[in-house]
Amino acid sequence: MLRLKAGNILDGATIASDAWVQAHPRGAYTTVRTTGNNNMVLELSAHIARLAESAHLMHVADFGLAELRPTVLRVLSKAIYDAHTSNHLKLTLLLYPDAAVPHTTLHLDCHVQPLPAPPAPPIVVQLGGAPRSNAHAKDSAWVETRRQLVAAQCPGVHETVLVGAQDGLVYEGLSSNVFAVMVLLLVVYAHTSMYAQSCVSH
Repeated sequence: MLRLKAGNILDGATIASDAWVQAHPRGAYTTVRTTGNNNMVLELSAHIARLAESAHLMHVADFGLAELRPTVLRVLSKAIYDAHTSNHLKLTLLLYPDAAVPHTTLHLDCHVQPLPAPPAPPIVVQLGGAPRSNAHAKDSAWVETRRQLVAAQCPGVHETVLVGAQDGLVYEGLSSNVFAVMVLLLVVYAHTSMYAQSCVSH
C-alpha cells in the first residue's frame, strides 16, 4: 500500500522553481496560482486531476482524487498561509517516490514564490522545439528540456511554441497553453483601388 506524505515547503526566495524541481528525484508535477484575495487556487480540481493522471502515466503511483486531494489541500493551505502575503502566488507541487522506499512511500513537496507579472506587449514568440512525447504527463524531466529551449531563445523572445517537425502542427508553449493566431485578410474590391484589411482571431 502506498503512503503519501506531505513534505517540504520551500520559499522561492532561495531557489528558482525549475532548479528546485531538478534538485529532486524525477516525479509528477503541476504549477498553480492563487486568485481572489489569495485564498483560492485557480482551477484547483483540474490541477489535482492532472497530478494524479501524470503519476499514473509515469508509473509513479495510482492515486484516486479522493486520496490525493486532502494532501494537496493541506500542503497548499500551509504554503499560502506561511507566505504571509496578500499578493498572488505561484506554487509548484512535486509528487515523487521516496529514495529509500520508492515502492511504498511518496512525497508531495511545494515551492512557493510571488506570481510573476505578465510581460508587457508586444509579446514576441519563437517557433521551435519538438512537442513532448507524452504531453498528458507533467513529468519533471521536462524542466531540463524546457531550460535548454529557453537558453536557445533569441534576445527579446518571451515564449517558445513547440512545432511538430513532421506534421508542422503548433502544439503548446513552454510555459503557456493558450496563444492567439492573428490571420491578416486582404480584401480587394472590384472597380476600386481601395483595400480593406482586417484581423481575425482564432
